[in-house]
Amino acid sequence: ITAAPDGVALFGQGSMLDRMVRRAALMNAGATKTYAIALPDAAGGVKATYTLTFTAGPTVAGSLPLYIAGQSVPVGVNAGDSVATVATEVAAAVNADNDLPVTAVAAGSVVTLTCKWKGLTGNAIDIRLAYETGDVIPTGLAMTTAAAIAGAGDPDPTAAIAALGDHQYNFVAFPWSSGTALGDIITE
Repeated sequence: ITAAPDGVALFGQGSMLDRMVRRAALMNAGATKTYAIALPDAAGGVKATYTLTFTAGPTVAGSLPLYIAGQSVPVGVNAGDSVATVATEVAAAVNADNDLPVTAVAAGSVVTLTCKWKGLTGNAIDIRLAYETGDVIPTGLAMTTAAAIAGAGDPDPTAAIAALGDHQYNFVAFPWSSGTALGDIITE
């Protein structure tokens, strides 16, 4: 990997490995040689999903300060918007940002966010409102967030670990901590 856009071209925009390449490796150490090994999702894996349920619409126009995986996803709302309208606008804003690790579907007052990959790591996606100082939730707007389906089935990293060979790496980013995967990379 020689530039941040390589993660998009090689692994798909918003994929786990694209996000790791762009946000961790190259943004912090752009001159460092960076290697990446992609693994397919586990055959029986499950994608994590989250639901955002809007229970009251805004009484004042403003911007909903939504954050997904630390990225701001501002959504404009108007006074008197129905909860279904707000949900539709949120889903559109999420789907317009391909860098996010999720896609969105609105149905009535509920937005379902689905992780782009299968496995346990999707369970750690942070979703919140009003994270930064100065963020204000438009008056009247109310929302609850819940994990709907837990992600499951991380890939087996054995072949990727073997591909590392005898070369010494100074830093290794490894996203999985389930089963024997963490022990395997520690041993390596």
